[in-house]
Amino acid sequence: MRAVSHERLASMIHANDATSLSLIAFAGDGAIVATAMLAGDDRATTAEAAIAIRRDLKERGIGWTLLEHLVGHARRMGYRSIEAVEDRANRPAILIERELGFELHPVEGEPTLVRLSLPLV
Repeated sequence: MRAVSHERLASMIHANDATSLSLIAFAGDGAIVATAMLAGDDRATTAEAAIAIRRDLKERGIGWTLLEHLVGHARRMGYRSIEAVEDRANRPAILIERELGFELHPVEGEPTLVRLSLPLV
């Protein structure tokens, strides 16, 4: 996403601890290098994954590792699938998700976005 709406930020800040997980990756000096969030729906069937990595530390396996943690957590929580929404131009993220078995789908009405989903059952 190029921008996050106020409503989206509010929902992330006030996430339900029973259906969400937030991870922060730190460098050896304590600097934050990446964040990851898993947010599940109220029916506990689908969880959405989002990862942000510091620009100068991309392509070092951080995103792959964080996504593996999110997928594992979603499985342990009993979700049936996990999804991510990506800008079509974000080829590195799409490649990682595809390598982990995510399937690519168009986002209706949003030609610049794709939805990637992974069945967990």
